[in-house]
Formats: sequence, C-alpha cells, structure tokens
Amino acid sequence: MATNEVDTHITTLWREAARDLNIGLVSPFAAVGPRGEAISALAWLRDFGTPRGSLICTSDDPDNLGRLALEWGYEIVDYNPFIYPARYDRRLFIAMLARLGWAGPSEDRPAWLDALSMHS
Repeated sequence: MATNEVDTHITTLWREAARDLNIGLVSPFAAVGPRGEAISALAWLRDFGTPRGSLICTSDDPDNLGRLALEWGYEIVDYNPFIYPARYDRRLFIAMLARLGWAGPSEDRPAWLDALSMHS
C-alpha cells in the first residue's frame, strides 16, 4: 500500500500510542470482507469500537474502506489529519480511544480507560 507523508505520520503516532498504552495494533492491515475480499488499511485497533476492532483508513481511501469497514463490522477511526499533532500526545489518543469505546473482554480493559471515566 502506497502511503503519503500524512499517512506515514499518522501510522507512526498510532504505533507510539500502542506502545505507550499497551493496546493491540497491527499496521499495515488487510481488512477482509465477508466474501474474502481484502482492502488495505493503515492499521487495525484490537478491542476498540466493535468486537472486530477499528480501522484507520488511508487519507485518500481509494477502495472506499471507510464505508465497507462499517458494513463488515469494524468501526473506523475518524480520519482528520488536522486533529493529529506533530508529536505523540497521550491525552489526545486516550480521548480518541475512549470515544471509540472498549469492545474487548472486561478483564483486559486498560486501567487508564477506567481512570479516565473516574475523572469525567
């Protein structure tokens, strides 16, 4: 999958978030549809959004993955390059993940997500 500078930057930030917050992330990722068709995404977030997880699409989204992801049971991370900072911002990524919501096993729910809900 060819990516541009914005996609590369966003992928780098999500990888840093995955390391910092100890969340499951696969990048790049091929989302597979019900008939076995595969479309490339920048990354897949395990346990957030829906039981299938969430996808981070490319900025140009040539395969219309954003629409297909929802049909296939994934959530999509809002793609707006203007919300991504120049450097990793832990609070911003926690807020994005909290908006997606935890969809994994309750015993695996990150403690930082519970701490966030106590302060809201």
